[in-house]
Amino acid sequence: LRTLDISGAALNQVKFGFSMMKELKCLQGFLVSPRGSENRNGWPFQELRSLYKLTSLKILRLERILTVEDAAQSALEERQHLKELELCSSTDDGTTEISRAAQIKDVFEALKPGPSIVSLKLENYYGHGFPSWLDPFHLRELSRLTLHGCLHCQYLPSLGQMKNLKFLAINGSNLSTRIGHEIRGTPDDGVAFPKLEQLVISKMSNLKSWKG
Repeated sequence: LRTLDISGAALNQVKFGFSMMKELKCLQGFLVSPRGSENRNGWPFQELRSLYKLTSLKILRLERILTVEDAAQSALEERQHLKELELCSSTDDGTTEISRAAQIKDVFEALKPGPSIVSLKLENYYGHGFPSWLDPFHLRELSRLTLHGCLHCQYLPSLGQMKNLKFLAINGSNLSTRIGHEIRGTPDDGVAFPKLEQLVISKMSNLKSWKG
């Protein structure tokens, strides 16, 4: 088996593991369950250990992870073949999200991918501020970036310094009232977004200005 997409399966209970799927290259819908969880409604990150050939990975329900130690078990930074990554949380009531904002940011920090990533999507991330690894000096090969539903991030990283970025989509970030010079950064040759071909801005009802 090379490709498995269970992202739309709405699994309530899982009865299989990934330890024998050593040839798997594309896994869409890895449903997270914390270590020691009595409910088999997902998998702990240890299940990814044998999938060293993965080139594409979509992880769901990251709000379930309670500790940085659990997130670190993913060892994403060590996966040299991984090119496409989606990190997805699910939204619930706003009160719960706000109370867990610091926690989810620490979890996403621990999910740092390696520099080989070319396509990245963050979905329903509700931390205050993006993870520090969303940085042009770390993600040097990134060509496609989607930020969907990152409601509590008012300022964007220096995406203009990403020399290989061709596609950028920002949507559902309603708390942002302005996009300023910070998105441009300080590119070496003075040219921001040198390879950008497509820019998508949507569902940002509070956005009033873009400068820089």
